[in-house]
Amino acid sequence: MATPVVIGPTVRIIEDNCLNCGKKLDGTFNVGGADIPREGDFSICCHCGHVMTYGKNLRLQELTEKDIREIAGDENLLVAQKLVAEYNRRRDD
Repeated sequence: MATPVVIGPTVRIIEDNCLNCGKKLDGTFNVGGADIPREGDFSICCHCGHVMTYGKNLRLQELTEKDIREIAGDENLLVAQKLVAEYNRRRDD
């Protein structure tokens, strides 16, 4: 049996733009952890699926090589990517 996915509430964050597609990002929800993002947490753009991390003052930044190795195969990240893909599929239908 699959492990249940825990999704936290949507919370407003400091407005920033995706580093890949440039779309405005001003909200977040968490998969499998704390309700609010912290420095070092990962973020996925809900428009293009680009994975980033929160840096100082929760500003988005590109992943480092260490980040990439750390998240490879992370179950929560994979779930979040699937949710983003499904959201975009439904939005585009």
